[in-house]
Amino acid sequence: MSAPQPKSNPSICMLIWHFPPVLGGAELQCLRLSEQLAQRHHNIFVVTSYHPMTESKESLNGINVYGLKSGYETVYNLWQKLRPFIKGNRPKFETIDAFAKTSETKEKPITDLFAKIFLEFIPAVIFSIQAFGVIIYLGIRKKIDIIHVHEAHWIAALGVCAARFTNRKVIVKEAGSGLYRSYNGQPALLKSITKKADCFIAISSEIKKELIESHIPQVRIKSIPNGVAIPDNCWRDHGNLEFTVIFVGNLSQQPWKGIDVLLNGWALCIQQINPAKLLIVGGGDATVLKKQAQELNIQNSVAFLGRSNNVSELLMKSDVFILPSRSEGMSNALLEAMAIGLPCIATNISGNSDLIQNNLNGILIEKENVIELSQALIRFKEDIFFAKQCGQNARETVSKHCSFSVVADDYVGLYHRLLTGKQL
Repeated sequence: MSAPQPKSNPSICMLIWHFPPVLGGAELQCLRLSEQLAQRHHNIFVVTSYHPMTESKESLNGINVYGLKSGYETVYNLWQKLRPFIKGNRPKFETIDAFAKTSETKEKPITDLFAKIFLEFIPAVIFSIQAFGVIIYLGIRKKIDIIHVHEAHWIAALGVCAARFTNRKVIVKEAGSGLYRSYNGQPALLKSITKKADCFIAISSEIKKELIESHIPQVRIKSIPNGVAIPDNCWRDHGNLEFTVIFVGNLSQQPWKGIDVLLNGWALCIQQINPAKLLIVGGGDATVLKKQAQELNIQNSVAFLGRSNNVSELLMKSDVFILPSRSEGMSNALLEAMAIGLPCIATNISGNSDLIQNNLNGILIEKENVIELSQALIRFKEDIFFAKQCGQNARETVSKHCSFSVVADDYVGLYHRLLTGKQL
């Protein structure tokens, strides 16, 4: 199959396991980038797994979506029949919808080996066969010029194989660092296939370093951050009588999110600041964290709000955003808080330190350091001028480097360099 000739608006195949309305960090980034590119008259084809609202459509906001059924129903029924005959306490899902919700929201990760085989591995294989066929079809019909894979796990190997078969260029985005890195977590065979991608996207300096340490040639690594929408309205000091601090994140990723450290630091903070309220926003099981709050006797000043459709509104009404993570790629929640100009505190780790310059557009604290966390909160409370200045600088930082428009410009430039053989 012949390689496509360079054109002004190359057509892109976005390959991703889930796609909105299933909403996580990777899914949101894929959607917003696709929308930006579609507005610039690029033909966008998203190949993803089936969801009732992402089933194959002619267009979704100008994006062509191929929602492929991955055999969940067949595999689920087989699992339910075999589960009673397998020793051990196997996960029981009352309905296929219950499983789909669990899998898609990632609130209850599946750790059982047999459950992984039946409910993750087999659906992934079924999806891969269909996705490979769709991409081959798009390649034969000369509808796509580049394959852009938004996750560096097994689906990246699928993208590389399809790209080689169709003689297309392929980009793989690595969005995880440290505990979350996807590329290094792959089996050796899939890793060796993924390594042949034409370009790797690193969203942080630490991820770039890890890719280089994994023997990916530096010339094939491009640094492009996650994007964020820059709202017209920005945060302003509300003069809240109750000092309000907000954390936003997936509780199922605890302990990596460091919420236990946050609660310990909050217990110190409210000894000097009163009244005060800590809002913990995000899906996942909060049972252990609620117990910790009770043991610290801070339960009356901590609100576990669960998943929320009003995160932007909650951010606007808060005084400080805090991200005490032990490991991150590049936090969408931190980007959103910075985009509205909300004063931010984050741990000095990969992703966070790419966005925040300490005491200039936020405060960086060392992970696990309860005292630093408490002192940073108190400083923002007591020095409102400093807090406002950090917030304004944060908004300027992400507007300049991380707006979806800027990120889309970076990708368009990368697509053209790949197709014309220029250095990345």
